[in-house]
Amino acid sequence: RRVRELHLPSGCLLTAKRRDRQVRLLRGETRLEAGDIVTALADPTCVPVVRRFFEVPAAEAGISPSGEALAVPLALHLGQPIFGEDGQLGVLKALLIDPDTAVVTHLVLSYRPWIRERLKLIPLSDVEAANGETAQVRLRRAHLHQLPSFTLRPLAFADGSAASMTPDVAGPWALSRAEAGSSQEEEWIALRRRTRVFSQEGLYIGRVAGALVDDQRHQLTHLLVYQDRLIPRWVAIRREDVVRFREPAVIIRPDPQEVNRLPNYSPATLAQFVEAEMK
Repeated sequence: RRVRELHLPSGCLLTAKRRDRQVRLLRGETRLEAGDIVTALADPTCVPVVRRFFEVPAAEAGISPSGEALAVPLALHLGQPIFGEDGQLGVLKALLIDPDTAVVTHLVLSYRPWIRERLKLIPLSDVEAANGETAQVRLRRAHLHQLPSFTLRPLAFADGSAASMTPDVAGPWALSRAEAGSSQEEEWIALRRRTRVFSQEGLYIGRVAGALVDDQRHQLTHLLVYQDRLIPRWVAIRREDVVRFREPAVIIRPDPQEVNRLPNYSPATLAQFVEAEMK
């Protein structure tokens, strides 16, 4: 396939290929063949896409026959670094989600300008890319003080237990959507590592680990759940299988046996996972 037919993202540039100890600079008309060793320049968020093109067979990497990458959702994993235009800003502490529409509205950024942790809200519209390993946003460090702040408070369960009274990100939080031109306040739920996931029968499944989000509609497509069992693993629960988003727990339709039959999820297999979901 020719270089110009690969439909690589704008943050990637193929520079040269090596074959049989001969190096050749690449142009749009240059044809790449099996066995070529390709040199590329790419920003951190584009590296996984480049690897999908060159390190695994196209059928396993989510590459269509026309050479285009399949649409991959934003992979937002709690704890992943968030990068701005001038370097790392902090880490992803939580996600704010509209419980009625499953639209993810903001990232909760955790950073430490001094010793004390501070939390700021980043609108999802400012997120350029997120691959599970890093997230890239259209912000600079100088912009952080202008973002809305987020406050920590203890999270108590409805039964009054002190199972999770350690200060942590909790909700719900009432935030006004000034950018929508409306003064009406809407309630958004914070999904964070202390958010527990239960079946409809009240059986414990695991804890929220993140979400896959449609980068156009900003709607959650899969809830990522960490199962803290003998052999820990992550699974992805489809949006239609989530019954309720509420603090302090998310309720899902599958029971533990059904969840145990789901395949393992990991950032390294995101492309294969998306392709399997589309079949």
